[in-house]
Amino acid sequence: MYMMTFYALPASYTWGNALTATGIRWNLVAAFIFACAVVLDSRRTTIGHRLDIHRIVIAAIGLFSINAAFVHLLAADNPERSAANLELLWKRFGLLVVMVAALKDRKDFKILFMTILIGGMYVGYEAIFNNVGSDHDGRLWLKIGGTAGNHVTPILCLSLPIGAYFLVHGKWKEKGVALLSIVLTGETVLRCISRASFVGVLIAAGWFVIRSKGKHRILAIVGVLVGLPVAFVQMEEGGLERFMTTFAASGERDGSAQSRVDFLKAGIEMFKDHPFGTGGESCFESDLGATYIRHLGREAMIVRDGGYRSVHNGFITIAAGWGIQGFLLLSSAVVVSWRRLHAVQQLSHDPQMQDPVLASVALECMIVILLTCSMFNSDYGGEAYYWWMAMVLGIDKVASQQPSMAIQQPGTELA
Repeated sequence: MYMMTFYALPASYTWGNALTATGIRWNLVAAFIFACAVVLDSRRTTIGHRLDIHRIVIAAIGLFSINAAFVHLLAADNPERSAANLELLWKRFGLLVVMVAALKDRKDFKILFMTILIGGMYVGYEAIFNNVGSDHDGRLWLKIGGTAGNHVTPILCLSLPIGAYFLVHGKWKEKGVALLSIVLTGETVLRCISRASFVGVLIAAGWFVIRSKGKHRILAIVGVLVGLPVAFVQMEEGGLERFMTTFAASGERDGSAQSRVDFLKAGIEMFKDHPFGTGGESCFESDLGATYIRHLGREAMIVRDGGYRSVHNGFITIAAGWGIQGFLLLSSAVVVSWRRLHAVQQLSHDPQMQDPVLASVALECMIVILLTCSMFNSDYGGEAYYWWMAMVLGIDKVASQQPSMAIQQPGTELA
């Protein structure tokens, strides 16, 4: 229900006009029901010494949220925007705790995987067949789950590794759903013409091949050899030209690509001047932040819908907003989670562990996509990262339920 209110939020579609008019915050209501359901769930999961990893990740995100509160109170240059971002951080922290508690076994994990897969497929269906979204300089501009534009495509791209997972290791019905989802979601991503997402998916495809084992790698290679050429054929001429400018030299970049480089340099300067933060997303979405791009000229300051420019780099957004200490806390949670996936993959020799091992490969591809996109979009630490961390801790629980195995902790022997 909660994930439905993200992908199918009534305000994003014409069929939801009557529901939107009620004024009910459907996503918040669903989150509350979700939390109550977790509290009432009588199932218990024993994960032994692996509880330490779960505590580290949750503690790091908790400290990240606490740090944000202090930075907001003491140094926010744009208090209104900072307060809105602080509120989101605490909501996402609560969501992480609830999602981790909800994922107790393989069935729970597969439900979440399939929900993200179908969610992306539904958005693709609405965009392709019902013309949901708007034109934005020749690109499809979507709004789902309270996010829009360039922030939507990385979330849609999460469905692609999950689809690959089900195609390689799923049942026939799951393979059918996965194939349909990949087609609809992939076509929608192509219409959005997001260079960051294109690069992220390319790297993730290679990662999936490299990290897969045995027959799974053969199937992954076949899928990549078939899928990528089809994607390039389907890509519109304007989209292909825009994609190729990603790798262009400084004198050949288009205005958008060059502006990203200029903003990145200005963002680094702001971070160097204010290493302990200036409030949520204040780079350059504050009067202080705007001073760092004025030298780029009037065109750099203009945005389509008024307000401030974005730095278009998630890592600089977090570092300049919540400080170097906030950046390190968030990044430590991501790194610890990623290392946990490596521990799960060490069980690949066990025939009963092929499912969680391949799922962990798909999760690695997801973080590759998210991190690549965060280099170009201001979404490092967005809601999708919290989903990902919850899924990592969930697959860790699934792997721990194999009684004959114990996942190796860094620096220890296999039990």
